[in-house]
Amino acid sequence: MKPPNILFILTDDQGWEDLGCFGHNACFGRFPIKTPVLDKLASEGIRLTSFYANSPVCSPSRAGLMTGQYPARNGIDYALHGSKQADDAIDQAHFLDPQVPTITSVLREAGYTTAHFGKWHLGGNCDQKPPESTGDTPHISNFGIDHWASGDEIFRPDTGEVAARHNSSTAIVNRSIEFLDAHDPNERFYLNVWLMDPHGILDPTPEQMDEFDYLATHRNDQDRDPGAMRVYYSVIADLDRQIGRLLAKLDELGLADDTVVVFTSDNGPAPTWDPGTSNSAAGRTGPFRGIKASLYEGGVRMPFIVRWPGHTPPDRVDDESVVSGVDLLPTFCSLAGVEPPPDLDGQDMSAVFTGVPVERDQPLFWEYRFGSWGRHIQFSLRYAMRKGNWKLMMNADGSKSELFDLSQDLSETANCAKYEPVRVAEMSAALMAWARGLPSWGKGDQEDYRTYPWPQPGPRPSAVDALAVAEGRT
Repeated sequence: MKPPNILFILTDDQGWEDLGCFGHNACFGRFPIKTPVLDKLASEGIRLTSFYANSPVCSPSRAGLMTGQYPARNGIDYALHGSKQADDAIDQAHFLDPQVPTITSVLREAGYTTAHFGKWHLGGNCDQKPPESTGDTPHISNFGIDHWASGDEIFRPDTGEVAARHNSSTAIVNRSIEFLDAHDPNERFYLNVWLMDPHGILDPTPEQMDEFDYLATHRNDQDRDPGAMRVYYSVIADLDRQIGRLLAKLDELGLADDTVVVFTSDNGPAPTWDPGTSNSAAGRTGPFRGIKASLYEGGVRMPFIVRWPGHTPPDRVDDESVVSGVDLLPTFCSLAGVEPPPDLDGQDMSAVFTGVPVERDQPLFWEYRFGSWGRHIQFSLRYAMRKGNWKLMMNADGSKSELFDLSQDLSETANCAKYEPVRVAEMSAALMAWARGLPSWGKGDQEDYRTYPWPQPGPRPSAVDALAVAEGRT
């Protein structure tokens, strides 16, 4: 069988329930979000209800997606700042190590034409022309990407496109369509379409907001500001329309049947910070507690759709498989018939893409060592682990632990830790052993990106302290 093309659509800060097909209209029927394109895509493929980002914030989540490794292993713990001084101040890398295999580098080596259009946020230089190899940061092409446009590069003055947020999805999809039009249909492609929406600052036009005029004055519950809802819904609706243009181009070029389309988001929705709002998210996380920057489910559990005509059973909902961002690299390698690189944290989930549930062979782990946003109920502990239906969260100093049975408590409100001391002890030891293996970050100057001081084998001091607590040595 000829390997398929792969189209990976990633949105930014879109909540688990910010699609009609993930239950938004069922819960808020009087005030429905409008995503007919994504709803149709879901009806033609599979929805995963337990797909996890590897971080509740942007850059580390994307690092996990691209490398198949937990982001802390590559020194990326928080959103990259674009400033080495700022990243050094929080003990993290300034860019993803270009020597680490990525989806694009592995598939390009296997003969795929690779492309990335839209938000990157993994550091390095995204200018249209690659710098000399002695540059102090890697160029985006160093990550195995043949064609790219990231950040301001997606806006082309010669076509009249303006660098404004209200048309960022349009501009990214325009560049993606140009790539598809120019691509040799006899060659395989891998294409990242990583949209900036619905990350703030949101700036839809009055015309884009017209269809949501009814939200301008109506508040449907105490936590949702009507103005924020109107803006957010307008951006989601436009995002959906632009994805529709992209999928229509696959149909027009006769590529749809040979292309795996994957859709997800990088992390949970951000809170609204506008005056007069309640600092809750305009985006919705369904039954889940937490938003962006929280390790509760709402910060890391994402909507996920996959369509592969002739392989994915239509309109299937998979509530059994627990899949993570680090699984995409080995899964895409399997689809492409390529041997995955060694030392990955993810596993091949290609069977899930054909409708066969898969049980994880290893737990999932998270580390997020920065502050949470929004209301106090969203604030999470610093480490998390999911094994089966059980999820453990704990602080590095052992000061608190929370245990939730996700089969009974999706909203993570019933802490079972005191009723399950043996389970807590076993999971704590495993979680802290994982944390102890994370590298510490060594600061220092570099001559060029090839000699950057990448993380060295740990342990991190905080992980050592936590392990002592878990093992009862303090």
